[in-house]
Amino acid sequence: MDPASWAGFYFTNDDTNFAIASLELGYLRRFVQGSGEFRNNRNQFIGLYVQDDFRVRRGLILNLGLRWDPYFPWREIRGRIQVFDPKDFASGTRSQHFANSPAGLLFPQFGDPGPENGTTADRNNLAPRLGFAWDVFGNGKTSLRGGAGVFYDSRQVANLTTVMSNSNAFGGVQLDITQPPGPFHRPLGPAPSPFPGSPTPTRNTPFPSPVAVVTFPAGEKFKTTTAYNWNLAVERQLAANLLGRAAYVGSHGSHILENLDLNAAVFTPGSTLATDLRRPFRGLGQVRQATPDVNANYHSLQLTLEKRGAGAGFWGRVTVLANYTYSKSIDTLPFGTNLTGFGGRLSVLSFTNPGRRQFETGVSEFDHRHRIVTSYILPLPTFSGAHALVKHSLGGWRLGGILEAQTGGPMTILAGSDVSQTNIGSDRANYAGGPVRGTAGCGSNEAPCVGYLNTAAFARPATGSAGNIGKGAIRGPGLFGWDMGFFKQFPIREKAQIQLRFEYFNIFNRANFQDPNNNFAAGGFGGIRGAFDPRIGQVALKIIF
Repeated sequence: MDPASWAGFYFTNDDTNFAIASLELGYLRRFVQGSGEFRNNRNQFIGLYVQDDFRVRRGLILNLGLRWDPYFPWREIRGRIQVFDPKDFASGTRSQHFANSPAGLLFPQFGDPGPENGTTADRNNLAPRLGFAWDVFGNGKTSLRGGAGVFYDSRQVANLTTVMSNSNAFGGVQLDITQPPGPFHRPLGPAPSPFPGSPTPTRNTPFPSPVAVVTFPAGEKFKTTTAYNWNLAVERQLAANLLGRAAYVGSHGSHILENLDLNAAVFTPGSTLATDLRRPFRGLGQVRQATPDVNANYHSLQLTLEKRGAGAGFWGRVTVLANYTYSKSIDTLPFGTNLTGFGGRLSVLSFTNPGRRQFETGVSEFDHRHRIVTSYILPLPTFSGAHALVKHSLGGWRLGGILEAQTGGPMTILAGSDVSQTNIGSDRANYAGGPVRGTAGCGSNEAPCVGYLNTAAFARPATGSAGNIGKGAIRGPGLFGWDMGFFKQFPIREKAQIQLRFEYFNIFNRANFQDPNNNFAAGGFGGIRGAFDPRIGQVALKIIF
């Protein structure tokens, strides 16, 4: 291996049912190697916004706004951009500049057809905003507020263009081979190594097979990721310095990016052909496409109780902010996907499968159905009539804290190996029946470990199948945390004070478990072997001036 290049060695349980065993035996599942990291991206971000407030009548204010957020693709100043179109592959269309480039892979800034920056701009991103505030009874105690708006993610990261500029001719050489012909110490087998590669492409730059491709959707206008947000809230002053609020908050996301493999291998019953020999576009490896076709919906009820400590007496000096959220978020994004571009997991089923989108529909990975967060500050006794030593040492302290509780997040049970033989790598387990929660997943003498799943409820899917477990179909452990602190301020000068703080995180030392092992094929499937922080205490001094 050339020292100037980089490489990735991937070992899975497809050969031995245990990834570590595959590593020790040298059974290499996937080999990736490239040379160089070249990044010369440029972009410009502009936006215009107009907004005005209108007093419709006494107690009713209307806010209107309009924002223009055009999207411009990143520009690679040395022209290292590629475009792949399946129709060009089928017709045998080749690059007019790079003689060794495979069919379907074109380079617009070197004279080939296609958008010069890999995709098109999206200039008509007009985002209206509307809001209102209404004093319902005219006495300042009850208000109705609402708003809605459109928001464009026009400031996209440069990662998509960067991956292109590091690929194929532009990165010197890049290989991505599943089931490489050689052993661990010589992945390419008897074939001569194409490394070191030259970072300066020429017309005769080699494109060793299988060629790894990254691209935007060919022949389509780029659609900027868009969020539609809306809310409606009623607020009521319940007593002096006490406020109650109830709100409905919703959103919808469109054109969210996902990572597709256009060249996933095709399962062929009884075939012994290697993965790269079963791909539709022969001679190519993964064809990763950043596709803006994911949707998401979020709905929530949000309740708030707010007490301000601006009065006299104990109750008057108490401050409390309590929030409760009941929500649900559903999206069509593949489990474990990286939203920033070419990264994370891929869509499980082939992009040509008509049931793909339904299979990917499920609760979002951040979804927690119930969530409570409460913060407070309580005044402790002042001992104003006690001895000076008692008064100054024990009096005037305050107690503060944050209480947080939420139900568990969604989990997706993975098959753990390439059961579908597509090389996508996100296959799921099968549901075999019965309750999914249980106490299995730990060895007889294993500690610390907590059994969480009924492992008998799951099974390995049949070869060629991607499994049937729904995305996010199972919930992990919930969370309960209580942080608490005691603090007091001591004057040292007219305008300076020292604040002494004793703080405890997770003061009751509750075990908040992480999610169990969700890999069906892995050892310890169903068991929890990790937890969040135990009780932690600290002492701090703060100077206020």
